[in-house]
Parts: sequence; C-alpha cells; structure tokens
Amino acid sequence: MNIVLAFDPGETTGYAVADLDTIQDNCPKIISWGEFPNWKQVDSLIRTVVPRLIIYEKFILYPGKAKALSFNEMIPAQVVGVIRFLAEKENIAIVGQTAREGKGHKIPEDLFKKVDAHMRDAMSHIKYYAMREGLVHP
Repeated sequence: MNIVLAFDPGETTGYAVADLDTIQDNCPKIISWGEFPNWKQVDSLIRTVVPRLIIYEKFILYPGKAKALSFNEMIPAQVVGVIRFLAEKENIAIVGQTAREGKGHKIPEDLFKKVDAHMRDAMSHIKYYAMREGLVHP
C-alpha cells in the first residue's frame, strides 16, 4: 500500500489517511480520518500510520491578513512546524500545499456527508496531490 497522511493544521487539526494505490470514485481510497486539538496527536498519528508521504496545508501570512493577526500565537504555523519536524525526524517525505490548492476538490459523496470542514480539507489535499501526480483527473 502507498499510504499518505494529510493534515489541515490549526486550532483544530483535521487529518486523513489514504492509499494512493487504490482509486475509488476518482479519489484515492480514504482509509481513516479525524481531528484533534492543534498538535497534540501529530506524533502518535505519524507513528501509528507510518506514511510514505505527509501532505500538509501551508501557513502563509498574506500582507492583507497581517494586521488582523497581530499579537496572535499563530497556532496553525506552530502545528506546521511540529509536522515538518516529525516528518524530517522520521525520514518521511513531505509536501506542503497552499490552502487554495487543497480546497474544493471533490471527494466521494458518502465521505463528504460524514466529515467536518477540517477533515474534508485534509481529504481535498490528498485529492489535489493525486491530481498533480496524474493518479486521478480533475
């Protein structure tokens, strides 16, 4: 199996695990998904899943948002740091994608109804990566 783990980092971090070798409904087969507070379960999830690749949504501070984020702890950026650190420590390939790249890619309807926005975004990041790699079509 070609297992990938995707994260939508934030105050609540959504994740999805998929097998890129199994395509169903023009989407890599989603094996599991969930969410947890910020970074608290990133380490145990990576060790349990043992992915060959981690996909994460980048944190980018755009000039138009900078003032609104003054004095903010920027939890999403901290979560990204934890993800990147652990991926490097465990020698796991890592790919960052922008929020725009990961939003709105159609995932199977039965999953769409079961999950909230953070998990859906993680699944969409997997779908976008699979599209970039030519495994599925838009």
